[in-house]
Parts: sequence; structure tokens; C-alpha cells
Amino acid sequence: MPPTLTSLSGLLAPSGLVSATPRTRFNAAIPVTSLQNSPAKRYREGLVPTPSQRRPHCASQDRLRLWLPSPPPGGVATGYAPSTPEAAARILDLISSAWAPGTKSGYGTGLLVFHVFCDQKTPPVPEHLRGPASDLLVLEFIACCAGTQRGKTLSNYAYGVKAWHTVHGMGWVLDETRLKAALTAAERVAPPSSKRAKRPPLLLETLSEIHARLDLTLPLDAAVFACLTTTFWAAARLGEFTVPSLKAFDPTIHVKPSDVSVSTSGPPVTTIHVPWTKVAKEAGEDVHWAPQDVCDPDAALKNHLAVNAPAPGAHLFSYRHTDGRIRPMTRPNFSGRLNVAMAGAEGWTNIQGHSIRIGSVLEYLLRGVSFEVVKVHGHWSSNTFLLYLRQHADILAPYIQNSPVLEEFWRRTLPPVR
Repeated sequence: MPPTLTSLSGLLAPSGLVSATPRTRFNAAIPVTSLQNSPAKRYREGLVPTPSQRRPHCASQDRLRLWLPSPPPGGVATGYAPSTPEAAARILDLISSAWAPGTKSGYGTGLLVFHVFCDQKTPPVPEHLRGPASDLLVLEFIACCAGTQRGKTLSNYAYGVKAWHTVHGMGWVLDETRLKAALTAAERVAPPSSKRAKRPPLLLETLSEIHARLDLTLPLDAAVFACLTTTFWAAARLGEFTVPSLKAFDPTIHVKPSDVSVSTSGPPVTTIHVPWTKVAKEAGEDVHWAPQDVCDPDAALKNHLAVNAPAPGAHLFSYRHTDGRIRPMTRPNFSGRLNVAMAGAEGWTNIQGHSIRIGSVLEYLLRGVSFEVVKVHGHWSSNTFLLYLRQHADILAPYIQNSPVLEEFWRRTLPPVR
């Protein structure tokens, strides 16, 4: 009888080195979070596609995976094909996991707009011509949207259609040079109303006023303030510490109490490992903060953990709702609570996550922390950080005054010229 795989492994491996339980080499579980956790929202007026069994109503981040292209008329598959539906589904699950949930959501919106565009043409674009789409169809789609949307939105639309082709193995024929040229032109003709106003920085003085207006003995307020101070002092993205919706929490993506560690070998530093970021993907990134004299993130986090006691595997900023249930901190609940607390405050505008990061950068720079250190602390690449500085006059302002704000700091700290 020919040797089996088990008997061969026994022959080839030294005695005592073969595990009693064979290691799984194939078909390990692939985490597919959005398919179970995100509810489908109603289509907005004017963005309702023609009903099709190939385009089920689902959450926007699931459209890349669940919206299926139509096979060509009379087309016959050639070459290798997966042996089972499960094998084919596994390929789709794997490839569609290449993008972060937020990216897939934006791409899913672009895919919806593309199909609505195809539906509304006279006559409608046949299903089999939408994927794979010709270069002229994609360029016509971009050209028809130009002048109504900002450039970044149109870029998400176009790359959403491209990602859909990638997931489902359809050839993408539009070369990158023409695509970028079309998107650059679309940015130039974007209407002024589509461009977002610059977000003002969240200053430390405002952070202190928020502290005074919240009741940190209440579960939601304790969690909100801990999340706010952590985001501020870590110069982090708000999306790294909140979840999009109540059902969107995923322990493989979002922060948990078990991701927090404190170093006491030198000056105390708290490190929070973010399991997934847009840049580092599943490798994640570590963000850090140190105790502060004003709006201390250490005190805020300890208070939150005492008031809400989230489980080690729960969302880090989970809180006990008035219905008694533990809820993860969603971005709408975070922003909503702050906007209610600060209603009527002079100069307050509805908070945006980017305002927190801008304010953090400004605070560290005003303290004399170098641009290079702030760049590393906030996990910026060189080019991104330079662009960031150029776009926000609030950050550069103290450095370009006739009598710089930091002059007294430099006078006291720099050695005299000899």
C-alpha cells in the first residue's frame, strides 16, 4: 500500500518532533467582519439602483464582495475553476479583506454611483459591459460626475470600481496615467461648495472647558472624556478609538483594554496597540501618551475603567448605557455628546476628528517639541506631514510672527552664544 501523508511525515520528521495534532495548513478561517456586523441602510434619493439579484441590498462596505458582475453572453469558462462554491467564496473573502472597512465603505458608495450612472443612461449599459468596464465607460463616468463632486470623492468612486474589478478577477483596462489625468482635471472643476472648510484646531483651553462641562461620574461622559484625551495626547486619528456603529466592533481591528500597557522603567508612558490601521493594516501601530498636568489622559482613562469596567476583550471605551447594556464608543455618540455638552459655548463648532489631531500638533509644537518628533509621534510620513503643515496656518502661525510666541521659551532653554 502506498504511504499516506501521515505516514510520510512520520518517516521524514525526527522522532518526538511531530505534534500529536497536525497543524492546519489549509482553509484556516478568514475573518470577514463587515458581512455579519453592518446593517444595510436605505438608499438615498436619486441613488437607487435598478433591482438585480446580482446586486443585493447590503451595507456599503459589503458591495465589493457581494455585488457580482454578469458573465458575458454565451461566455464559457476556460482554464482552472474552483472545485466548489466554498472555494470560490474563500477567494472572494480573502481578496476583499485587502482594504480596511472604511475604505471598502467609500469604495462601495462609488460602486453604487457607477451602477446608478449605468442604469440611467439611454439605453442603460448592459450588465456584461459594466464589468469588465471599458476605459471609455469609466472615463465617461468620471466626466459625467465632474463638476458636481470634490476630487477626492470622485477618486473614491473610480478606485471603487477598480477594486470591484480586482475582487472579481475582471481585467482593468484603463491605464493609470489617463485615470490620474481625469481625476486631476475633475479636482480643478470641482464646485466651491463641495470643498470642505478647514477644521479649526481643538485647543487645550477648549479641552479644559469640555472637562468642566462633563460629569465624569456618568458612564458615557467618563468614556467620552477618556477617548478624547487619549486621542488628543496621542496625536491619533479619532477613528482608531471609536467604531462606526454599535454592531461594527471587531476585536481584531479595534482597541481593547488588553491592548493597553504602561512602561514604568523610565518616565511613565502609556502605550495602546491599535490592531489595525489604514497604513499598517493588520500589523497595527502603537500610539503613546504621558501623564499631563491639564486634562490628564492617565487620570481620565483610570476614571473610565473604574466607572465602566469594560471587559479585557471589549472595546476600550465601552460604556454602560442607560438600558444597562455595555456599548462600544461609536463616533456619532462621541461627537454628539461633546456637541451637546458644549452647546452655547463661545466659538464652538461641531467637533470633527481632524480638529483634535490639529490641536494636538499645535499644542506639542507650542511646547517646543520639534517638528520631527511630532511627526513620529503622530505616525506621519515625511511628505504627508509637510502637506499637513502647509494646509494649516494655525500650526505655522506661532513660528512666523514678528515676535514669535516661542521666543521666551528659546531664550530660557537655549545656551547663550559664546
